[in-house]
Amino acid sequence: MAKNKVYRNDRSFRNELFNEQAIRSARDTFSSLFNLLPDPDTVLSKSGKSYDTYRALLNDSHVFSVVEQRTAGTKSLLWQLNQNEADDNVHEVIQTALESIDVYQLIRQILNAVLFGFVPIEIVWQLENGIITPLRLSEKPQEWFGFNQEGKLVYLPQSSSAAGGAETADYKFLLVQNNPTYANPYGDKALSRCFWPVSFKRGGMKFWVQFMERYGTPWLIGKQPRTAGKEATDDLLNQLEMMFQDA
Repeated sequence: MAKNKVYRNDRSFRNELFNEQAIRSARDTFSSLFNLLPDPDTVLSKSGKSYDTYRALLNDSHVFSVVEQRTAGTKSLLWQLNQNEADDNVHEVIQTALESIDVYQLIRQILNAVLFGFVPIEIVWQLENGIITPLRLSEKPQEWFGFNQEGKLVYLPQSSSAAGGAETADYKFLLVQNNPTYANPYGDKALSRCFWPVSFKRGGMKFWVQFMERYGTPWLIGKQPRTAGKEATDDLLNQLEMMFQDA
């Protein structure tokens, strides 16, 4: 016996299928009010710290060496532009544009997305021989930017940060994200996993130095003959005191 099939062709049903229903604005009143998504990173949100905290982690010798090793290994690889089905003149223009910029510096900037979650890279364009090509590309600080309800990158100048920032212009920024999700367009920050281990290591070294300063001072023992008088005893005590202050 065949089952009855029900077909709905009304407009409301098509809207349910073709439109997004589970959206942020329907869940988070605060975010929809300011049209800006908070960064869900636990280290930054719960401790009230900024991206400078993660940049300071690169001062750790072990973290720096691992990051530099990974960066150097990537930059040591060769790169090329494959023409595929593009026209010869288009391939030539793009090849010339890539050769006019520091590609390996751009690669280093892109790799920072793994460390900080995302990297906004601003493109400054130029008009040359009737063709618009990139003049330079520069990485910008993450704290200058955020993401709106649609997950789009917005610039946060001080004059408009409370209103949710200003959407970036098309073709103006390269946005590099490390494992972004709908809930977290800020990306996955590798340095967030280094924060506590490095903090504990620094705290342990500080505690050890304080411990050695307090308990590592040697005992000074002065000896003199039994026949020594009060003047000689006072002189010996003065010498011991001076040794304790200088040693």
